Amino acid sequence: MFGKKYGYYYSYAIIVVAIVVCGYLLNLHFAVTSGKYPHYDLCSAFFGKGCMVSLLSKFSTFLDVPLGGWGIIYLSFLFSLILINQKFNSDESDEIIQVAFWIAFFGSLISLYYLVLMLTFPKLFCPYCSIFHLLNFLLLFIIKKITAKSFIQLAGGLKKASGILLLGNSMPLQFNKWKWLAFIIPVFLGLSIYQWILIKNQNAVIERIIKYDPLKEIEKFENSETFEIQLTPDDPILGSVEAKISLVVFSDFQCSVCNMFASNFKNLIKSNKNKLNIRFKYFPLSSGCNSLVKNDLHHLSCESAWACESARMQGRFWEYHDSLFSLGPVKNENELFQIAKLLDLDMVKFNDDYHSEKCRNKIKKDIEEGILLNIDGTPTAFLNGKKLENLSEKDISFLIKFLKKNF
Repeated sequence: MFGKKYGYYYSYAIIVVAIVVCGYLLNLHFAVTSGKYPHYDLCSAFFGKGCMVSLLSKFSTFLDVPLGGWGIIYLSFLFSLILINQKFNSDESDEIIQVAFWIAFFGSLISLYYLVLMLTFPKLFCPYCSIFHLLNFLLLFIIKKITAKSFIQLAGGLKKASGILLLGNSMPLQFNKWKWLAFIIPVFLGLSIYQWILIKNQNAVIERIIKYDPLKEIEKFENSETFEIQLTPDDPILGSVEAKISLVVFSDFQCSVCNMFASNFKNLIKSNKNKLNIRFKYFPLSSGCNSLVKNDLHHLSCESAWACESARMQGRFWEYHDSLFSLGPVKNENELFQIAKLLDLDMVKFNDDYHSEKCRNKIKKDIEEGILLNIDGTPTAFLNGKKLENLSEKDISFLIKFLKKNF
């Protein structure tokens, strides 16, 4: 299909694109680790499905290094090997590219593991991560083409390639004086990047700890503007209605960060029993129902809001809310009705409410209020009328404890 020359060019192009993808994921991981929660990520903007949940899961790091960082290390190592092989390209130097092939092969097995993991647990699905894994498979295919060998031949040379990789076997004559350098360069490059990422990740954690000053946070909170938020009986509420502290959340069911934030609700209510309630407001980031949104940032977010409001009309809002977020961003309207069926809702009423003006007007009213409050992304939360900048459970709990002392 193509010769070695173009194979090298294709492999470099794939590696560069894959490094850009890994770089974005790594940067997002650093941002979240340091306490900077973006309203939405590029995954949400381009694919309607965010990467935040997977980036904050226990699978997002290995040996304290984010997977995006491991991707960069792995790709840099492969890039070095392919470049060295091209530099000394001859029939006698195939061992180097064979080493690259087997590294890519085992890298592809790891990619396969993570793809299966994401398919098994849809909540962990990450579009950009998937792009990296698919590029990894394509890179394996290109490297195999460069070797110009069958898989059987490559398998036969695995022992020799392993010996070279471990620096135990002799190399072709033209590599005698380069014997160590051919592998020291990629290893040194990989270790250098590893150390940089590890330090950067630790610094992000330390930065968050250092920057957090309880007294300054309280002062900032007290001095921030208090907004007048309309609270009606139609607003879904979690916790005691009589609670003196209220957390009002404007959210979008197709937003991965909203999903992550919502997972803290039950813990917050449990640890502040009878002192806190959480009120939900709809703010779908879709041009289908939100005049603020010019581009459809979150596909089916209006439909998801209508469905959840229809469940609320049957007194089942929070069950539907949890089920919808547990499923992750829906792909079609049928999934919204399937959730209602699983919750054993009255499907005739659900369908009628879903298409009713009353349902649409409730979402419209919340959106109009959100626009007046200058909300430009989700989730946005107000604690007793004061807009929160940091939405971590730890920071919100601290402010709630402060408010509890005044009641």
